[in-house]
Parts: sequence; structure tokens; C-alpha cells
Amino acid sequence: MPAPLVVAHLLERLTVGGAEMMAARLAAARAGGGRPTFVYALQGGGALAAQLAPAVGLRELDIARAPVRRPLAWLASLRDGRRRLLAQLEADRVAVVQTHLPEANFWGLWLALSRRVNIVATVHSNDEFSYGPADAAWRRALRRRAYRLVVARCQAVVAVSDSVRASLIEDLALGEQLAARILVVPNAVDLPPPLSADQRAALRASLGAGDSRPLVVGAGRLSSQKNFRDLVAAAEILRDEGVDALTVIAGTGDEADALAADIARRSLTDRVKLLGVRDDLGLLFQAADLFVSTSLLEGLPLVLLEAMAAGCAVVGYRIAGVADLVEDGRQGRLVEPGRVADLATAIASLLDDPPQRLRCGAAGRNLVAERYDLSRAVASLERLYERVDGAGT
Repeated sequence: MPAPLVVAHLLERLTVGGAEMMAARLAAARAGGGRPTFVYALQGGGALAAQLAPAVGLRELDIARAPVRRPLAWLASLRDGRRRLLAQLEADRVAVVQTHLPEANFWGLWLALSRRVNIVATVHSNDEFSYGPADAAWRRALRRRAYRLVVARCQAVVAVSDSVRASLIEDLALGEQLAARILVVPNAVDLPPPLSADQRAALRASLGAGDSRPLVVGAGRLSSQKNFRDLVAAAEILRDEGVDALTVIAGTGDEADALAADIARRSLTDRVKLLGVRDDLGLLFQAADLFVSTSLLEGLPLVLLEAMAAGCAVVGYRIAGVADLVEDGRQGRLVEPGRVADLATAIASLLDDPPQRLRCGAAGRNLVAERYDLSRAVASLERLYERVDGAGT
């Protein structure tokens, strides 16, 4: 009988973000089925480390690249990091490494060039190459060149949605042969256990919503990309129009202080609450009346899938990733990005129409159950791992 295939998921660090959570859940599902699975973190720490399933092996490695503007130190750090990674992978007998997000994907390319381990790189974003308005054009050009090598030299590349695959092909100007190496395995979730009426009432009361006050939820990394300032601005419009809704935002990030200051400046402290990191999002979404996504850029947002799996109706900006999941009028409402007044109107219209809100929530839950079930994603990836391992390095 052949030895079981050992797989590792490689991340830069175990922060609580969508891609990191997806990797942790894939690892947990695989390990829970009795298949040896590790999570490797290039940098130690991060809240997600404590949430990993016990069956998943954790390796925190303290590996980092020197800045590319110091080319000799950069090259030395790459060589040392690859040596240490390969030694750990060989000690754990890992046959396939699935990498997630740019930094880990670049390390995956460096490992793939050694021809000693199979690499499956994962692209989670529709804009993998831009790191914000201060980003230098030469850095973006280097990333594009590196990603062309990722597609060409890694054993496979996974995109988390059709739109992510299409954007990668377009951004890299890939021909048919290289484009064929990019496979779509969508992000996926489990349906959460149902929340009893008593549990729902208790959770709402703990947040300050009670039985009758509408509860609006946003969740994700508190960053400019997730754009929660627009949700705060929409909450101000709702207040001024006499809608007594409570908005709660779960998550942490570098904009937490700025958001708190914005909430105070708008005198919304009794209407908008920052909850920090929550480990009960599946319950929180079931207790909510509405989930709102104000993101400006997404791949296939895991948190949106979680909200829909919980039967929560959605209001969001019409961007790639969100529009892949939400059809306006079916699973919720979509408005054009940045149109905060329209966002507030869409929120108010669904809060004012409970039957429509319930229909949207049910449609979202059905969509997740049919197309984005976690067991389906795990099975698809397992077939991919076996194929690339069978092809050899």
C-alpha cells in the first residue's frame, strides 16, 4: 500500500484574512480525513495559529527576504530561506506544497526551481500586482515577470474564481498554452450549524440590537481595500433618515484606529461598533438582518460566502468577486462602488422588507450549498495533488 500523500499549505503569516482562513480550513478538512497535512508560516505569530485544527501540523519558520533594492543580501536571503524550507519539507516528507498569496507564491516559485518538491500556487485576487497608490511601476513589472514564471514553472496554478483566472490571464498576457495551466477551484465553506431562537436572541442582545432593532454586519480585514469607511458613512445616512439600525464590524487591521475616530467624529458610537476578531462569524451572520460588503477589490470573498451560507441577505458594491456570488434582486442588492447614498438606500430597502430579505438569504444559502461546498473544493484539490505528484517533479 503506498504511503499517504503529505501536503503543506504555505503562507507568509497566520493573520486572520480570507486567504489565510481558506488555507487553514482546507488543511483542517484534509487532515480530518486522515491525510497528513501541514501549515507552514514563513513568519511566526498571528491569531490564526491558535485556531488551527489539532490534526494539522504547524511549522512557524521565521524566514524572510531581504529588500530587493539590496540585491546581494536579497539573493543570500533567498538561498538561505530555500535551504531551510527544503530541509523542513524533506523532514516532514511533504510531496506537494500549496502556496497562498504573493509572498508565499514567490517562495513557491523559488522552491519549484529546485525541482525537489511539487508546487501548486494559488491566486486569490483580481489584482495580484498592485500594492496601493505608492507602489512603484518597476516593482509591478517585476511581479508580473515573476508570476509568468510561477505559471510556467510551478506544477499547477489555482485561481479561486473564473474572474480571478481571467484577470490573471489578461494581466500577464498569457497565451493559450500557459493559460491552460491555471485551474479554477473556488473558495468554499461549510454550512454553519443552525442557531436556535434563544441563541439568536441572546447574541443580538449581547450586541445591543435586541429583538426589534435591525442588525447590520460587516466583517473582514480593516484595510483600505475593504473600505469600511463607506459602511460607516452609510450608517450616518441611515441615522439621518430615521433608520434605527445597529451596524457592527468584525475584524482587525491597520485602519482600526482611523475607523474608530471616524465613528466618533460622526457621533455614531451608539450605532456603529467595532467588534475586533470574532470566532463565531457563522453565528453572528445568522443573528444579523443584513450583511454589507463595501470592498473595492476581491477575488471570491470568503466572508461573503460565510454570510450567504448562514442565510444572510447581502448588500454590496458591484465588483468582480462580489458580483460572481450576488445577483441583484436575488441574493441581495448591488450598487455601484463608491455610491454611499445608494448603498444606504439599498440597506434601508431590505431592512424595510423582511419577506424579501428572507428570500434573498435563502437564495444565497442555496447557492453556497450547490456550488461552494467545502468538501467539493477539498476533493478537487486532492485530485490535483495526486495528479501533480504522479507526474513527478
